[in-house]
Parts: sequence; structure tokens; C-alpha cells
Amino acid sequence: MIVSTQVAAWPLTTNIFYASTGTQFAVTTIILCNTSNSVTANVNVYAQSFAGGGALNAAGSLGIGTSTQILSNISIPPTETFVMDTEKFILESNDRLDASETSGNGGIVTCTVSAIATA
Repeated sequence: MIVSTQVAAWPLTTNIFYASTGTQFAVTTIILCNTSNSVTANVNVYAQSFAGGGALNAAGSLGIGTSTQILSNISIPPTETFVMDTEKFILESNDRLDASETSGNGGIVTCTVSAIATA
């Protein structure tokens, strides 16, 4: 399964992958592509757990913050791509990955997530 989306500018976050209720996925690759020809992008990525049956944007989430941050201020020069493929994540039912472009240039970073359903 491959999911692609544009990343919003901070303070907004963009859901880049969501394990819907009753599913489990192994995330194998996260690709962040700066589509700008002239502006450097900085990106944060967060992994949120909804243990206990929480739902999107509901109580039970660990929330966006340093306790859930897995990539911090990744600097991506114009027209360059950052690939994270050395670590794998198992996302349980209702867990999610979110991203935010922290230098205020929303819409210039495209994120593609590759995952395999495990349940």
C-alpha cells in the first residue's frame, strides 16, 4: 500500500498514514520530497498511539509533541528528497503518522508512505 499527500505548514499537521480500526500495518518507507525549486523545507514527523480505543483527534491520543516526534526538523534542500527506510514501524488499529513543514512553506513537501498490511 502506498499513500501520498502534501504536508501542511506548522502549526497545522497532516495525517500521512492511518491504520484504520481493526488493521495493522508495517510501515517500511517514508519519503519526503521538497518540490520547491528555491526554498528549503524543514519537516517534523510524529507517531501517535491511540491505545485504549481512541479515535482520530480524540482523548486517548498521545498528541503532537516531543514525546511522539520521530523525525525532528529534517532539512530538505530545494528539489531534494529525504528517505527513511532503515527503521520499520508497526502501526496498530487507529495509530497514525503525522507531519508538519516547520519553516512555514506548506504545500512544498510531498510525503509518500509505503506500508504492508500485517493483519
